[in-house]
Amino acid sequence: MSYDTDRSTPPPQIPNPNRRRSTMDISSMLADSADSPAAPNMNGEGWAERTAIEEREAEVDDDVGLDERMEAVDAMADGEKVEDLVGGEESAVVLHDDANVVDYRNAPLRVAPDTTNTDIKIEEGLVVRDTVESSGRDERPTRQMNAPAHPVNAGQATAGGEQRKSSISDSTPPPAKRKRSDSSVAHTPSRQTTVHPPTTTTSSPPKRRLEPTITNQPVINPITEAVCNFFYTAIHAAPPHLQPPPGATIEIEAKLGKLIDFDTGQRVYLPVLTDVVIDEFGRNEKKWFRFEADMTQRQHRDYNEFLNKQVQESHLSRSTPRAQIEYKHLRQIDKFYPATSSSSSGKLNRTRVSVDKKTGEVLEVIVKEKIADLHVYSPTSIFDWRLTINYEHRVPPPPPHLAPTAQRDKDRMQYTHQHIQVDLTQVDRKTHELEVELSDIVKLRDLMRRVSQGQGPEGGDGVTFEGFVQVFVDNVRMLARQGREDLGSAHGQGHGAGRVEDAGW
Repeated sequence: MSYDTDRSTPPPQIPNPNRRRSTMDISSMLADSADSPAAPNMNGEGWAERTAIEEREAEVDDDVGLDERMEAVDAMADGEKVEDLVGGEESAVVLHDDANVVDYRNAPLRVAPDTTNTDIKIEEGLVVRDTVESSGRDERPTRQMNAPAHPVNAGQATAGGEQRKSSISDSTPPPAKRKRSDSSVAHTPSRQTTVHPPTTTTSSPPKRRLEPTITNQPVINPITEAVCNFFYTAIHAAPPHLQPPPGATIEIEAKLGKLIDFDTGQRVYLPVLTDVVIDEFGRNEKKWFRFEADMTQRQHRDYNEFLNKQVQESHLSRSTPRAQIEYKHLRQIDKFYPATSSSSSGKLNRTRVSVDKKTGEVLEVIVKEKIADLHVYSPTSIFDWRLTINYEHRVPPPPPHLAPTAQRDKDRMQYTHQHIQVDLTQVDRKTHELEVELSDIVKLRDLMRRVSQGQGPEGGDGVTFEGFVQVFVDNVRMLARQGREDLGSAHGQGHGAGRVEDAGW
């Protein structure tokens, strides 16, 4: 909208929005406009007259809050006196019936056609209009935020005067009075406008895996590496005459115990701080220690309680699913008979007949042949351990006329976890043993075959030969470190009869 084309009329003077209009002047203006048939045209003379009136206004010292000024607007719209509502220094309430604009101090004036019933709110210098659309339904305000407007020009002022004549008349009812809020905070419409900050997409650098070495190849634990070489040499790379014969099975077991020095009669001592594989014939190519696979009854009980707890936790774990541990309680009698045949090494071995103690059923008849031993000294625990590879030959039962040369009454708890089997055994209610057996020999031999052919792990599990053996070695070392010194054994209380408890699962 442009200025009036009549150049003879001087341009209108814009009233100062920061100048306050007195209560008397505002009331008299409303009364005059209501009594007169038509309001004077807001040309240059009208603005000059209004400016002269403003210059005669009295200054009021107290400030006026937003809610009071809003009520002043509503009161003026109804033609009421607003003597107690408007006041304050340097505050302004400017009424334009054609736009329903309330200016808050230095906020820019906004003029818009009065096409809807509009409530005006001031928020930090912005004019926010809650527009209520007229319809047959419940009237719900919709929030609109206007961009900053330019000052009112002469054309807008003239048009405002014409609209004012029609809006303030006896035939048109006054606009609805704005309800005063109990809080000084502006009314929040039911439909809120959410302003989202601009989103910026930043690409983070890819995470790089920590390489194990400068060659990007891991270094195998020295104990695990020694055990891998031991298995590979004694089983896969053994000469043909030392290979297990048809029908024989391979047994791999590690027993906890102590390495006893022949010279001192005490446990072997070596000036080392970590587990180490020792050479059985390391002193002048002679055997210089023996292995005793025994523990006290109290230590046996501690292992029984520890393993039973692991069974329960593996079944009760919910947050991290685990491979469950299963157990069996076995009671059997082993009877030993004189050897009837020699082994592959030429040594005569005894025949062992295992019988179920409760039913008398024959469980197995075997001849066990030892192939090789590997001894590990563990200075950080009270137990060392011996790793043994045996061949078990299935043989016929001994003749009925042969009498057993020895007999062992075994009470055994057997715990199975993945390819590991832990046997906690009490023998003749006097000696106690703990053995860790590698039960999946078929998988072990297949992994060794693939290593010999230069192939990687087979199947989707990604298990390697070293990783498979590592699990076995770690279980043995963990159980060895789990053992505690039995102080009662020094007073003769360590050994003796005990009872093997079930896992209770």
